[in-house]
Amino acid sequence: MRYEVFKDAEVMNSPDYMTQEHMQDVFTKATMASDDEKESFNDRLGPEFVSCDAEEGSLTLLFHTEPWMCNKSGNMHGGMIASVCDLTMGLLSRYYKRTHSCSTIHLGIEYARGVSPEGNVIVKAVMEKAGRNVFFTSAKAYRSTDNCLAALATAEFM
Repeated sequence: MRYEVFKDAEVMNSPDYMTQEHMQDVFTKATMASDDEKESFNDRLGPEFVSCDAEEGSLTLLFHTEPWMCNKSGNMHGGMIASVCDLTMGLLSRYYKRTHSCSTIHLGIEYARGVSPEGNVIVKAVMEKAGRNVFFTSAKAYRSTDNCLAALATAEFM
């Protein structure tokens, strides 16, 4: 992850802020693996930018399911699903907050079905309300193999 994009004052104070092009540029840069953080947890999750929508206030990322993410039953561990939802909602919150620093203060998740290691997980996060200090988000995680809902999540960030 390249979180330094959220530290770049020129980028975050751009007059083009919150335009479709600006959002795409920031999220594309942020989801690139960094050379100095190859072993960080978020880099190991390997988020790939799929899309964003400035009008809707959404971000969609893809995560490859790897063997280290799976539990003994062979499905993606629930904690991994929670993590990819948290990461996607957190990146969206960083953008709205215009800062590098953004902490999860609440995370709720409901699981609908398992995710097998053959597919990937697609997470779409939406900014529900951007307050002055707290940002309210929601996310849906889908299995890429059949586009079925795997989990629903909500989170607040500060």
